[in-house]
Amino acid sequence: MYGNDGDALEYQSWAYTTADGRRQVAVGVTPERPADPVDAAHALLDVAFCG
Repeated sequence: MYGNDGDALEYQSWAYTTADGRRQVAVGVTPERPADPVDAAHALLDVAFCG
């Protein structure tokens, strides 16, 4: 799996793909959120890429 995570001006984003391009995930979160979304984003990535 290849990708990047990052943040700027309180926005957070994750974008990943498999080497063959068959699975891709992109998530963007705005600054208006009740809690830190990192655990939820990592859980989503686990399901998307690991089943």
